[in-house]
Amino acid sequence: MPVDLASRRKAADAAEAAVKLSDIPFESTRAPEGPGPPLAALWQGQAGLWTRHHLTQRLEGAAQYAFYHAVRPLPPEVPAALGRVLGPIAGHIDRNRSYVAHMKRAVPRIRPDLDEAGCAALLAQWWRQVGMSHAVYPSLEKLARPERITIKGAERFAEADRLGNTIYVLVHLGSWEMLSHIFTRHHERPWVGIYQPQMSRFQNRLIFAGRRRHRFYVFPPSTHLPRRLIKLIEGGCNGAFFIDEVSDGQTRFPLWGRAVPTGSNVAFSLKLAHRLGARLQPGYLLREPKGRSSVHLLEPFVARTDLPRDVFVRRTTRALSALFEPIIAAHLDQWYMLKELRL
Repeated sequence: MPVDLASRRKAADAAEAAVKLSDIPFESTRAPEGPGPPLAALWQGQAGLWTRHHLTQRLEGAAQYAFYHAVRPLPPEVPAALGRVLGPIAGHIDRNRSYVAHMKRAVPRIRPDLDEAGCAALLAQWWRQVGMSHAVYPSLEKLARPERITIKGAERFAEADRLGNTIYVLVHLGSWEMLSHIFTRHHERPWVGIYQPQMSRFQNRLIFAGRRRHRFYVFPPSTHLPRRLIKLIEGGCNGAFFIDEVSDGQTRFPLWGRAVPTGSNVAFSLKLAHRLGARLQPGYLLREPKGRSSVHLLEPFVARTDLPRDVFVRRTTRALSALFEPIIAAHLDQWYMLKELRL
């Protein structure tokens, strides 16, 4: 039987290019922090910037640290109850912010079945849900315990482990950060992802500390990140990306009648899948009553590498949008990215 030298060379090149997660220092997942404004900013017309960085953010950070360490030992029902109270208070404080006006315009377009009172009730519930999403963050390890989780489509975890070369495409529903714990528990293969750093460096430090405890390799955006992810997935990792992430000041997914975005997390994920010939595994998490959650793993997509990349990206973005639009609409009160939607 003739030896396919070209195939062997290609396989050897791929093996050489691939890297293992253990080759990458975990510190590289930390959100970058630039230097703060110097004291001279006070008399150079940047007093507000200096005050925000050195005073306001420090006070906010101290409050975040205090809350995190105060509620972490408690049963998760306690911070959830606090979040249901604090969320509407935040909504009242922010009632005149521009993003609230955007939400009020978006809800009736996404849920035309609701009258004015129904839209107002949904937004009120959204604030309670957002309050819980923030407040239960210190309790995610407890909320992710098997006795609190129902997994629909659990066999797809086994498929992703067996086949590899799988990219999870996810949306920000429920306590979405919990998926990190669930993926780690149900996968033998390591997985990698991307995250968008928060505005507060103190919040980023808290998030980094939590991910470091469990070795969640989730990277901030950078120019070399695509090449790193390609090598890691070729080296045996699976990927997990939230495709409704913010790009250029708004979330561009789902589409809800808008054009397919060229620069966004969904486009990045699909270009990566096309390059690797990867499977796309859609999924999401919902918050359920009594401190429970459910994970939903839907029918996977196979990357159409026979199509030109841009054609594949456009077609698959529309297909994923058609899949996720009714799901998000049905659970709009749990969709965190509603505040970033501009329709």
